[in-house]
Parts: sequence; C-alpha cells; structure tokens
Amino acid sequence: MKPVYQTIYGRPNGNSFAACVASILEMNLEDVPNFCAGDNPRWMNDLNKWLYQFGLGALTVAFQGEIPIEKGWCCAGGHSHTGVMHAVVMKDMKMVHNPHPGWGELIDIVDYTFFIALNPPRHANKAAQKQD
Repeated sequence: MKPVYQTIYGRPNGNSFAACVASILEMNLEDVPNFCAGDNPRWMNDLNKWLYQFGLGALTVAFQGEIPIEKGWCCAGGHSHTGVMHAVVMKDMKMVHNPHPGWGELIDIVDYTFFIALNPPRHANKAAQKQD
C-alpha cells in the first residue's frame, strides 16, 4: 500500500475513494478515475470496467455488523466527523490510511469494497511459484 491523498474535497466531486483505490493498487491518483464524481449512480460498474484491465473486479458489501472477510485490503465507506460520506483504506479490517490529511477514523461504516481476482488459479499459481 502506498498512501495517496485526495485532491478534491466534499460533495459531489470529492475523490477520497479514488485515492483509496490508488493507495491499495500503489498507483498515482491521476491514473485512477474519480468513479464517484457527481454522485455517479454507475460508479461500481465504471470501477469494474476499469479494474478488468488488471485482472481484478470489485464487490461492495453493505455493513451489517460483521464482515466475513477479516484479512486483506479493502476500502471502507462511511461518514466523516463532518457528516460527509468518505472512504478510507482498511487492512485486516483496521483503518491504515485516511486520504484526507488530518482526519481520523470514520464515525460509522456503511460499506466495504473488496477487490477480487477474476482468475484465481492464475494468481494462486504465481503465489505457489514464489514459494518455491
């Protein structure tokens, strides 16, 4: 994970989610589209179309008190201390990066966006080769 900070703040064009994606994928912010700009109702579809080039997909799960995936990286969406929807980077279900400088944890979490390998055997084979 490479911490990337957002450059656009507030609704409707804040880019905290794009900064989280850039952080997890270790990319520059300018290389990640601002999927949520303008309260885009198709942001998840746009995200998945973009991730496909990397062999990845994304799945957003509404928070219901307990998440079955306890390990790995994801983005959490929720309300900041100002009441604005915001995204942060999580590792093993703990916040490790807030793309807004100076802000702490979210007040509440609404959902989690997990990144998934579209071809798990290919990734498992690469992992097995590294262990040899």
